[in-house]
Amino acid sequence: MLRNIYLLVCFTLLLSFTPHIESAHAIPKAVKAKSEFMLADKLFNQGNYAGAIEHAEKAKTLLGKSNSRIEYVLTKAYNDQGMYDKALAALEVFFNVTPESMSGSDEYNEMVSLYADVELRAMNMREHSDRLKKIAAGDLSVVLRSMVSIPSGCFQMGDSFGGDNDDEKPPHEVCFINGFFIGKYEVSQALWRAVMGSNPSKYNNGSTCPVEMVSWNDVQQFLKKLNSRTGKQYRLPTEAEWEYAARSGGKREKYAGFSSDSVISQYANFCDNNCEEDYADTQQNDSYKETAPIGSFQPNGLGIHDMTGNVWEWCSDWYGENYYHQSPKNNPTGPSSGKERVSRGGSFLEPAEYLRATNKFERSFDKQYSTIGFRLVHPQ
Repeated sequence: MLRNIYLLVCFTLLLSFTPHIESAHAIPKAVKAKSEFMLADKLFNQGNYAGAIEHAEKAKTLLGKSNSRIEYVLTKAYNDQGMYDKALAALEVFFNVTPESMSGSDEYNEMVSLYADVELRAMNMREHSDRLKKIAAGDLSVVLRSMVSIPSGCFQMGDSFGGDNDDEKPPHEVCFINGFFIGKYEVSQALWRAVMGSNPSKYNNGSTCPVEMVSWNDVQQFLKKLNSRTGKQYRLPTEAEWEYAARSGGKREKYAGFSSDSVISQYANFCDNNCEEDYADTQQNDSYKETAPIGSFQPNGLGIHDMTGNVWEWCSDWYGENYYHQSPKNNPTGPSSGKERVSRGGSFLEPAEYLRATNKFERSFDKQYSTIGFRLVHPQ
């Protein structure tokens, strides 16, 4: 009898402790979720966005729900990785889980400011994805439909911000008698492959990234084949056309679409610090710095992307250090001869000073560079 009473008491006590046992199991899960998020936050601050995404998603899974801080990190990390649809989804969750009391916080205001930018980038990438599918299917007519119309007009070509390069001076009036079309984006690896049958890019990091490792001569072969297949008259831009388009139709802009150094990271894939070290590391590890998908950054005033940074862009002109002293006013096409061709716009490996809209760099036309691509021009 006493034994039965003892067993009943033990069983009752066991039942009474069961909730506490379950709670004990719940605590490590919550702790682990916190640990995963702290790691995600640390990786994000170190610039390891892929790692930040991995561990933030693990924290979210462990919790079985989300919170504003997790979605903040996910939004920023996905945006920096060029995964704009996922960044947009994270943003929407952020607004759903953020308490009303936080609506005036710096973090909340930052997400509000980011929303329109991410939405535009997601839309651009969906548009470009559809374009790539058509290109892959052999429909090259979409190329012309993704070009921006540049009207005829005049502007002051050359440096007016006090740069030190003599080949950007003197500022002089240039006029375009006729307008032209210029590519909204740099030529992608997918388009090059569709026309040429291969992808020469060193940074072969996706079909939406700009093609590089193509010499000026290689581009001429591409243009010949593209024009043969489409019946069009695509070509490289002249220096004057490039600068006019980059500066949003000849406005007084230091970069393509803006002048303030403080906002350059919104418009360009470039090297923001330790550029010489970055370049040295890139020679050893190609993933340290690389090209970004075209259209990843804000466009200039005409809706054209990446004329600042990402890759340098070939122009049709021969390089002439003193050409601006003798340039004709109407439709200049550069010197009649030379030893090197012009590239414009800077790249992911250059600091801001190289990305100025008037800056130029002379390159061997028969050599391929991992930092040079191009965009198309077509007559109106």
